[in-house]
Amino acid sequence: MTEGRAAGGLPAEITRFIGRRRELADVTGLLGTARLVTLTGVGGVGKTRLALRAAHQVRRNFPDGVRLVELSGLREPGLVCHAVAHALQVQDHTPRALPGVLAGHLADREMLLVLDTCEHLVDACAELAESLLQAAPGLRVLATSREPLNAAGEQVYPVAPLPVPDEDAEDLDGFDSVRLFMDRATAADPSFALTPENRRAVARVCAGLEGIPLALELAAARLRVLSAAELGERIGDRFQLLGTRGRTGPSRHRTLRAAVGWSHELCDPAEKLLWARLSVFVGTFDLTAVRKVCADGKLPAAGMFDLVAALVDKSVVVCERHPDGSRLRMLETLREYGAEWLRSLGEEEAVRRRHRDHYLQVAQEAERRWFGPEQEDWLRRLRREHHNFRAALESGLDAGEARAVQRMATALQLFWATCGPVSEGRMWLERALELDGAPPESRVEALTAAGAMAILQGDRDGAARRLAEAQALAGRLGDPWTSVRITYLRGLAATFDGRPDEAIGSLREAQERFADLGVQDASFPVQVRLSLATAHVLRGEPAPAIAYCRANQRVCREHGDRTLLAYALAIRARAELASGEVERAAAHLRQAVRLRRAEPDPASLGLAVELLAWIAAARGEPRRGAVLLGAAHRLWWTFGLAGLRNTVVSEHAQCERRVRDALGESAFRRAHQEGAGLSPPQIAEYALADQAAPAPAAPAPPDRLTPRERQVAALVAEGLSNRQIAERLTVAKRTVDTHVEHILAKLDFTARTQIAAWYARQRPGPEG
Repeated sequence: MTEGRAAGGLPAEITRFIGRRRELADVTGLLGTARLVTLTGVGGVGKTRLALRAAHQVRRNFPDGVRLVELSGLREPGLVCHAVAHALQVQDHTPRALPGVLAGHLADREMLLVLDTCEHLVDACAELAESLLQAAPGLRVLATSREPLNAAGEQVYPVAPLPVPDEDAEDLDGFDSVRLFMDRATAADPSFALTPENRRAVARVCAGLEGIPLALELAAARLRVLSAAELGERIGDRFQLLGTRGRTGPSRHRTLRAAVGWSHELCDPAEKLLWARLSVFVGTFDLTAVRKVCADGKLPAAGMFDLVAALVDKSVVVCERHPDGSRLRMLETLREYGAEWLRSLGEEEAVRRRHRDHYLQVAQEAERRWFGPEQEDWLRRLRREHHNFRAALESGLDAGEARAVQRMATALQLFWATCGPVSEGRMWLERALELDGAPPESRVEALTAAGAMAILQGDRDGAARRLAEAQALAGRLGDPWTSVRITYLRGLAATFDGRPDEAIGSLREAQERFADLGVQDASFPVQVRLSLATAHVLRGEPAPAIAYCRANQRVCREHGDRTLLAYALAIRARAELASGEVERAAAHLRQAVRLRRAEPDPASLGLAVELLAWIAAARGEPRRGAVLLGAAHRLWWTFGLAGLRNTVVSEHAQCERRVRDALGESAFRRAHQEGAGLSPPQIAEYALADQAAPAPAAPAPPDRLTPRERQVAALVAEGLSNRQIAERLTVAKRTVDTHVEHILAKLDFTARTQIAAWYARQRPGPEG
């Protein structure tokens, strides 16, 4: 069982790490001298565990951290770059080649990148590792693979099984294989202990399994139903037939296969079937998905929990504890065995289709509920399921399921636009559009989404081509709603290209036609008004921009949406800066940053931070301005938000010149690099630490809050936490979170203590 993530991007260890002292010393030493180290060995020998422990030990040598890239679930070589980008939180929104984007991101960083399970993508991993190491002098790469990458400068370190004793060995405690087996055995049966009576049996088990850690863990789980003597006898009889005493790679592979096969044989028929069906999942998954994908007449949903628990007890499935619930995972060797069994049963196509259908439903539900208070919950869920979305899209492409793939890729467009990389979203859309046989309704949606992705990337020609094709198809279908969306996207493209007159014309047309259609979509008018506000700012007309943003603030707060509210506040602040209202703009930007602090996305947070840099420069705080410019560079200049970036080029250059002249070149570079080295949460905290903020304005009148918000404010003043308030009001904690954020935003506060003080001032004093 594992829990969440440890600091530095590595998974936390829950089961004890046993032995490997010499190997750890060797690997950590190699990481000090070699820039690419590959741990090789058979499946189940412990390459990943050794790599993670070594990475943890050397993490302080890498100021920019350690990042784990899990590759076991990928089949497409082209996705290796995207997996690395995801691990690095690089959200590229340009049509640039992703390896170049990654190289630029890593160029001045001192970081360790752990590429786990490379053997099925050796060429792609080798090529990427070589290019990144050439571009980034401070980068080290630690890879695990069943075979070497054969990359330039690679140092290969073979990982052997744990040492094993003879049956007559006296000091069993001195063997790491025995120590590992005993640790896992007592986890399965706390009463189990090494005794004179079972010593030979334990030695026989460890020797028979050749010290392969995964095989030992699977065997230890059987002590719930077998004694050590029975276990030793069965393993001795079974594995002697394999002739695996040669200690060679092939023999150890056969030993592991036999150990896995034996664990499989000891499962009952329902457990075997579930093991096979679970192999379609990639990365982690939840019990709801298991029921949707694996349950049928043979495996009723009502008994699914007990079956999963049985496989966890047998160490076939791992249960991970996360703050928002439990997640399940299969080790890759066991998943491969299950996949082979699934194919032999003739069920692979049917189960993969159910997997695809389930994740299509998840994507569509997220799309429907994106605009509202649950958006951040959905964002976290989609991030968790990213590996399974990829697997579903790949299997859909393999099966030629054009409609399902186009619909899923379209439904995920908001996820890719927010979390990135947009290049991956566009890749899936383009591949989906290559399939024949999709109904025109799903194709026109995919074409429109592909056009939107191209706009975000700044690919004007690609966007125009896809939107023209979508417009023609929408005309043939008699689909006015898609036509309105295309008109809006053309206005958005014109805004990003710096053509505000053309943009305003298209956007107003989209606005009017949408009103005539009567379509129920609360977010679309908000998006149109955001683009109109930006276009009016570019045209030097701040008043209508502020009016549009004010309307958006009202709608977003009514629906509980935080992302578009953050954009509205940032764009309003830009208009206020153009009107000379610097302090009002600063207050709105702080609100925008607070809204994106929990789930920062590079676009809205980057815009707010960029504008705060302008304010710092105007206030005579050049160093703060330079740090904020560096932070903005990390958030959206490095991540390549080309379209939105184009709207601030002129003012950005002016701000940079101003702070550079004030600081001097050397001090400017140091401050800029400081900002560029901050993580998104650190950027948000720095931006909110506004040392030059003016004294707080007079308290807002209480009627600015709704009755429910005043009720929540009163409970905050009593010192209750959000969870306690939720219990008092019998509502969801997430609802209270939203109310508190609204109160903070309306009153321009940053802390709950300010709410309490404000509420105390609002209450009338005692009567005479």
